[in-house]
Amino acid sequence: MIPQVSLPTKLAMFYALICSIQSHGLSVADPPKAAPKAPGFTIPYIDLDAQSHRQTVIDREEGQYLGHPTTVLLEDNKTILCVY
Repeated sequence: MIPQVSLPTKLAMFYALICSIQSHGLSVADPPKAAPKAPGFTIPYIDLDAQSHRQTVIDREEGQYLGHPTTVLLEDNKTILCVY
């Protein structure tokens, strides 16, 4: 059975909780910050989305999506193979 607690007791408990949080330097408005995520890969990359002068159109068919090329970096860390 759950004991009944009066409203003044609930308010006192809430006030004690808030004082405890503030005394530890935590702010209710500032949640803990998440750790930054690692990129998951080590090779450098360039986002070409906004750099249209670096983009090349491989093939275009009206009304049909042709996919995109698949690339792989070889073991020499210099050569990239591209298959369309």
